[in-house]
Amino acid sequence: RVARRLIAAGADIDRRGSPYKGTPLGFALHFNQQAMVDLLAPLSRDIFGLARAGKLDRLADLLRAEPGLAATRDPHGASAFFLLPDDEERAAEAAELLLSLGVDPRAVNDAGETPAQAARKRGLEDAADIIEAAAGG
Repeated sequence: RVARRLIAAGADIDRRGSPYKGTPLGFALHFNQQAMVDLLAPLSRDIFGLARAGKLDRLADLLRAEPGLAATRDPHGASAFFLLPDDEERAAEAAELLLSLGVDPRAVNDAGETPAQAARKRGLEDAADIIEAAAGG
């Protein structure tokens, strides 16, 4: 109820908070608060949280409406490819969607890791194959 009131009062639901620089949607995902994820996702512009949550319809709508968001990086230099859903099938769908909407499959994060490497590290082999093929390697 408090979150609904804050949203109704105009709270910035995508503001990054200290010290972890996460958004409310990101924190809801981190703490496995599905009801909060479901409340925030339809309103959020957090492409990273939307990708991780597997909210692909909202992510697609947002990136189509604001194509410049495809170049957005998180505080660690990562694109939305680094925050794919944990489910292998959904991650592959997300990878294909992100590619179709202009997210760069070659953009490395601040640690020098590629999106395909990050996906493989998480066991998302199908998504990694999709990203790697699009990146030309």
